[in-house]
Amino acid sequence: MNTKGKKPEIKPFIEERYGDLIGDIGALLESARRTSVRAVNAVMTATYWEIGRRIVEFEQGGEVRAGYGKQLIKQLSADLTERYGRGFGVVNLSQMKRFYLVWSPNRIFQTLSEKSAHGIVQTSSEKLPPSSERPDLTRLASAFVLPWSHYIQLLAVRSDESRMFYEAEALRGRRDHRGRDQGPASSGVCRAQGP
Repeated sequence: MNTKGKKPEIKPFIEERYGDLIGDIGALLESARRTSVRAVNAVMTATYWEIGRRIVEFEQGGEVRAGYGKQLIKQLSADLTERYGRGFGVVNLSQMKRFYLVWSPNRIFQTLSEKSAHGIVQTSSEKLPPSSERPDLTRLASAFVLPWSHYIQLLAVRSDESRMFYEAEALRGRRDHRGRDQGPASSGVCRAQGP
């Protein structure tokens, strides 16, 4: 009989292995939590890229000029914030748009094609479905291994070559999202602002 707040009695022959069982289950739960956080981060990053894509396509489809583009971002910010809450400020939406422009569809879908075991993605027309279709965010998320905060920092890097270097370093775990060295495997100190 187990009363609330009292631990059940464990038989001595089980007690020896019970600590291992608790440790194994704990490690499994911690691993699942870390994996879940990474998966959510990747899907949200893919979502932000897709939001950027839709903004760019809307502007280009209507041949929106720069002044109207700023107005569009402000209006989107107000409407999305009212509807979904925080996270859709003018700066964030502008970063999403720039994220799409910097991490081009060709680059993203080349990565996905390389990851595809069967080479499903082959032609440019197959690479990017129309924005009116529901995107496969899970598949798209596999192209974004770093968390959103890393991509935001990488957007500050001026040259494509430097950005690609810092992205590769972050993927290898040698630099944090601010571009600081994370261990002896890295040579030299770099900054996210880059050359």
